[in-house]
Amino acid sequence: MPIRPRPITYHCPKCQWSKTIQPRSDALMPGDRVDTCPRCGHTDLEETTQNRPASLLEKIRAAFTQ
Repeated sequence: MPIRPRPITYHCPKCQWSKTIQPRSDALMPGDRVDTCPRCGHTDLEETTQNRPASLLEKIRAAFTQ
């Protein structure tokens, strides 16, 4: 039985860019993961799923942008 993963918020500590991705299933597809900041190219992004789940506002924003 597939388990839907929790939303992941990526944050760039260099330029303060952030994006929340809400995977649709446990099979991650291209675009379900961000490795490099699209704004500045920084590669060491913070993933906030480990620290806290995405907020309601972040979930809503992710649903409308996907």
